Amino acid sequence: MKKIGIGIFLLFGICANAQMATDANTNTKNMFSIFYQEKQYKKIENTQVPIDVLRQASFKYTGFALNKAYSSGEGEYKLMLKKQNKFVNAVFKSNGEFIKEVTN
Repeated sequence: MKKIGIGIFLLFGICANAQMATDANTNTKNMFSIFYQEKQYKKIENTQVPIDVLRQASFKYTGFALNKAYSSGEGEYKLMLKKQNKFVNAVFKSNGEFIKEVTN
């Protein structure tokens, strides 16, 4: 009888541990998908880019020309800049603050 009790206890412990591991993996996956949501950018005319953004972009990327411009609904601008055969994508806040350089 003692062996059956220990067997049930071990089985219960293994099942509970497996359920906790499954929950932990699910939560991690859900947290990752919540935090890693790429912003959606909409193509805009180059003339719609704020002057502060253009000023910072021209200072940081001297010699590059504005090829295409995109805007997010959150006040960020992604600029595709071109210099000869080299392309750079840079993201700025609407006040001109540089956020990051994006690779394709």
